[in-house]
Amino acid sequence: MKRKMIKLEEKFILLIIAVGFICFGFLGYLSYAQISEIIIAQNTQDAMGIAQTAAYEIDGDMFEQISSEDDDAYRQIYTILSNYRVNDLIQYIYTMKKVDGEVVFVVDTDTENPAGFLEKYPYLDSNLPVFSGEICCDLEQTSDQWGEYFSAYAPITNSKGEVVGLVGCDIAVANINRILKELRNLILILISVFAGVVILSSVLVSRFLISKDPLTELNNYDRMIKDGNRFAKKNKLSEYSAIMYEIKDQKFINQKLGAVKGEILLSEYAKGQHKRMKPKDYLYSIGNGRFFALIKKEREQLFLDAIRKVDVSVAGKDGVMFLELNFVCGVFQIREQDQIQDVHNYCALALDAAKEQGDVQVQWFEESMIEQMVTEKEVINSFQTGLVRHEFVVYYQPKVNLENNMLCGAEALVRWFRRGKIVPPDSFIPILEKNHLITELDFYVFEQVCKDLKNWMDEGYEIVKVSSNFSKLHLKNPYFAEDLMDIVKKYQFDTKYIEVELTESSGYYDLKALEDFVGKMKAVNISTSIDDFGTGYSSLSLLKDLDFNVVKMDKSFFRDLENGDRVNEKMVENVIRMVQDLDRDIISEGIETEKQALFLKKLQAPVVQGFLYDRPLPHSEFEKRLKEPKYEKKVSE
Repeated sequence: MKRKMIKLEEKFILLIIAVGFICFGFLGYLSYAQISEIIIAQNTQDAMGIAQTAAYEIDGDMFEQISSEDDDAYRQIYTILSNYRVNDLIQYIYTMKKVDGEVVFVVDTDTENPAGFLEKYPYLDSNLPVFSGEICCDLEQTSDQWGEYFSAYAPITNSKGEVVGLVGCDIAVANINRILKELRNLILILISVFAGVVILSSVLVSRFLISKDPLTELNNYDRMIKDGNRFAKKNKLSEYSAIMYEIKDQKFINQKLGAVKGEILLSEYAKGQHKRMKPKDYLYSIGNGRFFALIKKEREQLFLDAIRKVDVSVAGKDGVMFLELNFVCGVFQIREQDQIQDVHNYCALALDAAKEQGDVQVQWFEESMIEQMVTEKEVINSFQTGLVRHEFVVYYQPKVNLENNMLCGAEALVRWFRRGKIVPPDSFIPILEKNHLITELDFYVFEQVCKDLKNWMDEGYEIVKVSSNFSKLHLKNPYFAEDLMDIVKKYQFDTKYIEVELTESSGYYDLKALEDFVGKMKAVNISTSIDDFGTGYSSLSLLKDLDFNVVKMDKSFFRDLENGDRVNEKMVENVIRMVQDLDRDIISEGIETEKQALFLKKLQAPVVQGFLYDRPLPHSEFEKRLKEPKYEKKVSE
């Protein structure tokens, strides 16, 4: 993970540099091209001006009389033209005229390789307009025996206003190239300096942004890794305790406040906590609502005391809301040989252990947690193979009506047969839940239940309603109900024989999604039940807000009935009466004694599930129970 994050940042910075150089290089090219055109245009304009001035000085009548290089007129015109050759712009200046449809030289001031008197020159389209009295120039660079140049032309006229010849000025391309080279070098220097400043600023800003969590504005995971490696190199990392923590019941708070206010709450807490940090202590926001702190070991307990309860205010349309936040923490005291990545992992293990225990606010890292992590990885790695090999087997625990001792339903429970042994559900289900793999197993079990029901029905069995458990994680899937119905349709049996069980904590997880799901199930005549009723945060509100068909009372309600606890009896009695008054069916789970069964029978809550009648049965034994649905055991009053 560490190397991956570094590579990601390096690629991002290299991308900025590459894009910067491409953009500024393109800008420099455009600037150079534009200015080059301007320089060439300006030079040709100046050359046309010189040609026009020189042509104006020449007497056209005298020009017409030139018959050889020895004429006075020739020498006079040569002198006039020579005065312009001192200009750095002009490479050659000369006169031409038309003879028998050919353009020929008359006077050429080139001292090294002059054209001969009346020497023919290829007829150029660019100098045609000059014989009509226009001042013109070549549209592009010309190359011939005299070199490379741009030419400008101006007409020579006689006293009658007739065009009798032209003055030509050849612009020195070498001079233009020298100017352009100087310009190119100057643009290159300016662009390089500007690009360097901009790219350096972008890199610094990107490094800053890359190292910050956008929500809390605290340093993020990447910065934590860098700081930790820096401290380790200086042998200072072991001076710290590492503390990973998060707001307790954060999902419940977000559900209560809404997602936007939940984020504001997290941001406000982070700002306040950052201000309270001591010098040489460091706080990071590492994602998923988790914080990570490096605290000097002598201040560890002070920091833990400070974050146990924190008051935060959140502004909203209805005014300011004040909340008391509690935190759950994982702590690891860093040793000399430890690296920051390992420290992070140890804290995460401790934090997860604290959350699993529920009532623990601070959990210090223990070596046994590494063994648990190894076990967890082994379960995860073996899970998919287990599905393919059908190592997961469905058992059915009967539900019994106390009034007639008849089988009236069952709950589908999964067992994992691995390497010839049964893996206890508590050893793999929490791990699959934690790693979001439980959803695959739920649908695997549900499909097996549907297949069994269809087979039993085809074979003439008197089948009963079977409930199948689904994790609250399914509520993240907007097509949960549709996916479930696809399986039911595949096996084509009456939906009245299926019941979907969701734990009470599902409402705490996502009440709106749960409400939508229950409504969709009711529309297709599939029963839904609240499992583990009475163990969560909002039991009464769930009964009020959600149209469940069945309420399953948790076994914790019935443990104290054996002791004759009158208060507990009254509480159970009133809960049952309330559920029945709301026209919901009630099932009592975990019933193990006749006393518990008799108590429920008197309260007219006869449907029970527990070891008093049956443990979970494998497929073949449950088939026998379907054939013989009546139990011999009777609850006597």
